[in-house]
Amino acid sequence: MLNRAPSRTVKNEALDSGRWSAYKPRTGDIIIGTAPKVGTHWMLQMASLLVSQSPEPKDLRFAPLLDAQFLAPLDEMLQMIESQAHRRILLSHLPFDALPIYDDVRYIHVVREGRDVCMSLLNHVRNMTTEHSNRFAENRLDGDSIERALRQSSRGPREFFFIGTRRAPVVI
Repeated sequence: MLNRAPSRTVKNEALDSGRWSAYKPRTGDIIIGTAPKVGTHWMLQMASLLVSQSPEPKDLRFAPLLDAQFLAPLDEMLQMIESQAHRRILLSHLPFDALPIYDDVRYIHVVREGRDVCMSLLNHVRNMTTEHSNRFAENRLDGDSIERALRQSSRGPREFFFIGTRRAPVVI
């Protein structure tokens, strides 16, 4: 049963919170909600080991990032999770207030120190291929938000950390 509907919508080149409206929860579903580069797959591996009760490595693609519109069409993701007979694990990079909250679903939220996240994101963006950029471009709304950060990725770590801020960097 829906406990709380999302209180805001998130839609950009990477994410679309509206995709969650097609999700049909099952009792015991687990949703791992993290910001990007905070430990999504690390937590997924731990949850997978606990759910499967087996130390055997798993192909972690069984747990889709449902709000990521650049990965796969929504109908493919829904078909994949609906076909799963085991306890399902789903991923999200949405802020908590953009997710629907259900009584019988378990939520795991992971946080990480901001400077670590920034360096991980910088490395991630630097390693993106042209194909990645093109997939984001297909979903671009106004050509500004994520595009601005991606195009400035050639900057050094200090400059990357302060993208979008209007104040001068603080010397630590």
